[in-house]
Amino acid sequence: MLEEGSYLTSEAVDDKRVYTITESGRQLLNERQRPATESMRGQPSAELMDLRKAVTELNDAIAIVARSGTSEQTLQLRDLLIQLKREIYRILSE
Repeated sequence: MLEEGSYLTSEAVDDKRVYTITESGRQLLNERQRPATESMRGQPSAELMDLRKAVTELNDAIAIVARSGTSEQTLQLRDLLIQLKREIYRILSE
């Protein structure tokens, strides 16, 4: 997605994919940089604390499925997480 938006390029080097940020990618980063991780007093922002809580709760639910879910539930969860990851990257590319 970021490559399609011309925010980065990629090439194969020694059987590995190497990504390089483009000038438009740098501009996007500069536009989006903001102190979301910390407030003026150096404390985590409420936004970041809410995100951390949501990730922790999601991790707990994933662990339950991993420990006691059926094979079908595990596969469904894996597919859902793949979709979620794609959606997160889509949001970042906007």
